[in-house]
Amino acid sequence: PGEAKTLERNIVDAERTPPNAVEKERLLLKAADKNCYEKALLIMQMAAFQPVLMKRQHLLQEAESLLLYAESMEASLLKDVDATPKETSKGVKLPPKPRIITRTSTSLTVTNTTDTIPGFRKR
Repeated sequence: PGEAKTLERNIVDAERTPPNAVEKERLLLKAADKNCYEKALLIMQMAAFQPVLMKRQHLLQEAESLLLYAESMEASLLKDVDATPKETSKGVKLPPKPRIITRTSTSLTVTNTTDTIPGFRKR
């Protein structure tokens, strides 16, 4: 009973509390912390609402550096995948890397390419 009243009071207080843009930006940045693409898009949107030109430029430069970092990380991951040996020491063929169908901030959908390779046998 006491917890329900506290929760209800918090909800009522939250409705009365004026929006705090700085706090909301901090929470959004914290939520997007591990996804450089999402964080860069959020920073670009934040830059649009900055009245000071120097602050806008700083935010846009930060977003650009995040996008470049994410791009380099993605390229290094793809390079690591391409660097895997195509044949094992025993002469067994390894399947090729899967094709990416869709990608979101939390999931990756791939397709198996072994069905379309002539002479490749499944185990």
